[in-house]
Amino acid sequence: MSQEQPTKSNTDLGLGALAVLLVGLTLGLQARWLGQDRLLRDGDEEGHVGAAELFLHDLLAGDTSSFFARLLWLDMGDYPSLYPGIVGLWWWVMGGGPPEALAVRAVNSVFLGLAGLGVLGLGRRLGLSWGAAALAGALTLSVPLNLGLSRAFMPEGALTALTALTLWAATGLRERRFLMPALGVGLGLGLAALTKQTAPLFVLPGLLALARPGPWIIWAAVGASVAAPWWVVNFEEQRAYAASSVLYEVEASALSQAFYYPRVLWESALGPLWTIIAVVAAALALRETTTRRLAVVALCWTVGGLLLLTLIPKKYDRLAAPLLPGVALVIAAAAATRPRLGVAALGLVGWSGWMSEAETPFNTPSEAERAFHPGCPQRWLRPPSPTGDLGLNAVVRAVAERPPSSLAVVGSLDIPCAVQTTFPWEQHLGPALRRAGVDVPEASPEAAGLVITLGPAGGGAGELVVPIPELEAEAALRWR
Repeated sequence: MSQEQPTKSNTDLGLGALAVLLVGLTLGLQARWLGQDRLLRDGDEEGHVGAAELFLHDLLAGDTSSFFARLLWLDMGDYPSLYPGIVGLWWWVMGGGPPEALAVRAVNSVFLGLAGLGVLGLGRRLGLSWGAAALAGALTLSVPLNLGLSRAFMPEGALTALTALTLWAATGLRERRFLMPALGVGLGLGLAALTKQTAPLFVLPGLLALARPGPWIIWAAVGASVAAPWWVVNFEEQRAYAASSVLYEVEASALSQAFYYPRVLWESALGPLWTIIAVVAAALALRETTTRRLAVVALCWTVGGLLLLTLIPKKYDRLAAPLLPGVALVIAAAAATRPRLGVAALGLVGWSGWMSEAETPFNTPSEAERAFHPGCPQRWLRPPSPTGDLGLNAVVRAVAERPPSSLAVVGSLDIPCAVQTTFPWEQHLGPALRRAGVDVPEASPEAAGLVITLGPAGGGAGELVVPIPELEAEAALRWR
């Protein structure tokens, strides 16, 4: 007995030290990546940034009533308003500026950190030692898909955090004093429903594995009360949106649809190394009586949620992100009884770092993915692009130095899938000018004070030519 206790203590200390090391490596990788990347935002991402900017403008103008109206009931597009509202608030606290600024962009890393905290708390309440629970939280920060999404303005990161925190709160529902946990679960569910419509698919499988049925009326009532204002006002729009999702058709076969998420996990969302180690860890954790319940909860969270997602005709890899922290939890559970798996944890973080720095088959859309997204498949974990602004900032600086009375853009430049899934080049110019403080009205090419011609260089006298080598094109600026 006297020898066993020090051994357990040393093991826990070692796992805790490993967790600290992994967090340091991941934060260093994240800071380096965000500091280097200049690529134009994905099209969906740009939509969320635009919504957040409306919240920012309300706060800059001191119009808090409009801010809360947008947050609680106004229609802001296909999705509920909580995520862009939080981003807009963070943006305001950071003093405004362009959304690509590191201080503004970091809000998405904060959501990833909250997800790690939720997994740490969940693991601790399910019987893991502090060291093993900290390892689970640290690994959550490096799950490939979640790490990639934390570099983009997408609501799945916030939904991942709310899912993990809600399940952490749910661990108290079996206790005699369950009122506060029930309130926490209800609040988490309500906020998740204000982040994305599919929130119940991510929370309920793990919640059912954790909770007794007794206090469900409390957390259900609290969650409904939190989400009701927005959902009641926007019910018709959301019903139409849900109908379009249900009737969504893809060219892929039924078998391909059934295996979509397992394939995505293997190819990119986790990658082969994470997938293999997770399967082995699940088998090991299920064998041990001390970690069996935790493994069941983690598998219900991840596998149960993936099964529910499979029923939705629309298939996107990012939808799986709120379910993947369960993978980190089950790996840490296996490491709690077999500390040598800590070496594998280092390998997992190395894998995520590799896919963040190099073009690999595991962060490049496969042909099977293109069957579901024949246009441009989205890609979240990729190397940083130091010159990926496609000449936009150079054009904005030139216009800011000599602001014209009006502006016209002639021609169009499509951005290829190999660069990014986004709008044509010229659609990024207006928002970029506005964020730089240049408010220039549009005019016809004949009447505009500045004409920007996209395509081959004009080479005429008085023109400023900005090369866009990624598109094999140029922007020729002519002032009048």
